Amino acid sequence: MKRILHFLTVITLCTALPSLASNKPSNYAPHSVRLRFVPVPHDTSNGGSADWTALAPLFNIKGVVAVMAHAGIGDTFPVKEEHKPKVFDVIVVSGNDSHLLLEVRSEEGSQRFDVKRGKAVETQVHGQKYSLGYSSTTVSSDEKQTTDKATIVVTRLP
Repeated sequence: MKRILHFLTVITLCTALPSLASNKPSNYAPHSVRLRFVPVPHDTSNGGSADWTALAPLFNIKGVVAVMAHAGIGDTFPVKEEHKPKVFDVIVVSGNDSHLLLEVRSEEGSQRFDVKRGKAVETQVHGQKYSLGYSSTTVSSDEKQTTDKATIVVTRLP
C-alpha cells in the first residue's frame, strides 16, 4: 500500500515551468509550492464540473488500476473501466485543504469516508478492494497557488 501511495504522490506532482516576469526582484527564483484546495459553493446549474479518467493500469503493477479526478464540493465522478459499466460514483460531500468527506455510491448502498490529505482509506465495493486518496499537487510559485478542485485518486487493489 505504501508503494502505491508513493506512486500516487509522484503521479500528481506537476510542477509548471516558471516564467520570469520583469517586475520580479533580480534575486527572485521561482520554486515549487503545494497547490491549496480552497472550496467554493457548488454550482448546480452546470451539474458539477469534475474531470476524471477511466480506471487505467498504474505503473505496470499487476492487477492495480486507478482513476484520477479533479473535483470540487458537490461534484460527482464515476469509477469505471473504459467501455465497461460504472462500478460506483464518488461524490465530494464537503472538505477543505486538509481533508475531504467522500461518499461512495453503488448498487450496494453508500459509504462515507473522511480522507485526510496525503492519506488513503480502503473500502470494498462488489467484493473488490479500493483505495480512496486525497493527493497533493505542486505548482510553480509563479502560478496560481489555489484551486477549487481537489485531486482524488481511486485505486482498485488486487
